[in-house]
Amino acid sequence: MSNKPRIHILVAVSMAYVVLGAGHLFAATTKTWTGGSAPDMSWGTAGNWSDGTLPDFVNGDDIVFGLLTTNGSATVLGGDKAVNSLRFDGSHLDPAGQGFNYSINGNSLTLKSGSVTREYNQYSIVTINSDIVLGTNSIWNIGGWSSSFCDVIVNGAISDGGNGYGIEMSGRVLNLKGINTYTGPTTCNAGYIYLNGTNATSLITVNNGSTIWLNGPCPGVTNVTMNGGFVSILNTANI
Repeated sequence: MSNKPRIHILVAVSMAYVVLGAGHLFAATTKTWTGGSAPDMSWGTAGNWSDGTLPDFVNGDDIVFGLLTTNGSATVLGGDKAVNSLRFDGSHLDPAGQGFNYSINGNSLTLKSGSVTREYNQYSIVTINSDIVLGTNSIWNIGGWSSSFCDVIVNGAISDGGNGYGIEMSGRVLNLKGINTYTGPTTCNAGYIYLNGTNATSLITVNNGSTIWLNGPCPGVTNVTMNGGFVSILNTANI
């Protein structure tokens, strides 16, 4: 008899999102990446930020990759960092008519608010090779013109320190390829989530107009809630 857990289809559930403070108030400011010190692409170089000063990487500022960012910006954390949120809002094409692509590399990045946004009109691929630590439940809003060119790809491992934080996504494509240990639920409200890495998440919710693809090892998946969405199991040996 197989010892693999059964997957149960459940009725709709709701999730509450609570951000826990650290006993003090901190007003995050917006810091925009410019890459002004290229070829030095380190987050720890003040000249790479719009006002020439470093973000607060302890309490966490709101980080923006926008119109001032050059194409193919392969940025490097240069040490573990914390941010309040990430936003990719470039709305233009390069001279060759291609979308502007971004990547974040090295070390780990803690998301204090859990928010990652890629604006609707952006035609590009965002790749996060760094590990991600969820500081609360994580909301990913991924806009774009075409699902073929508007992926957010996470190759790094996503963890939550065992706090039960989850990921909720709306938009185009979120491709999770890392060895993920976050223990909270995974919810898809619109678009596609590809679980191509190893995933510890146990609760999956698929709402109307969305699809979750299970391809990588997902030994923890025991409950799937379908509210009009679709689940595609590409490799049953991994479930």
